[in-house]
This record gives sequence, C-alpha cells and structure tokens, in this order.
Amino acid sequence: YREAVVKKEEYQVFEQLGRGCFGTVFHCFHRTSNKSYDAKLINKRSLFNEDRRYIKMEAKAMSFLSPHLNILQIMDSIEDADSYSIILELY
Repeated sequence: YREAVVKKEEYQVFEQLGRGCFGTVFHCFHRTSNKSYDAKLINKRSLFNEDRRYIKMEAKAMSFLSPHLNILQIMDSIEDADSYSIILELY
C-alpha cells in the first residue's frame, strides 16, 4: 500500500457495485488515465488487527497471482488513516 491523500483525489467514485464482509466495491474513474476501474473500499474502524493483516495479505497474494484468467488484477492501492482502497481491473 502506498500512502497518499493526493492519490485518492485522482479517482472519482461512482455507484456501489456490491458489499461484502470487509468492504464495499464501487465503480471508479481514474482522472489522469481516463480509465474505469472497480474500487474495493475498506473502513479501518470496522476491522480488528488480525483483519488488517489479512487484507494486506489478500492484496499481496492477488498481485503475485496476476495476471491470471480467474483473478482480478490490482491496478493500485491506497492507504490513509481511515481506509484501505484496492483499485481493481473491471470485472
């Protein structure tokens, strides 16, 4: 995860696509590249320490396994004081 508040401002977040145990997935648009992605946003306040470790492990595992036909590629990741954001290729 790269920490950068400015980085979050590079993305415009649109409609919610789904909700899971750890977070919510939204459609987003990267202003600089003019490309669309999905963003998994995870609120840190709702996590236990073990959950935080699991989320970082999940992102790391996904990046090692891609490109793979059945695994979405992580395009970017952002961490700030309140949340983790994992930017994924479109499904």
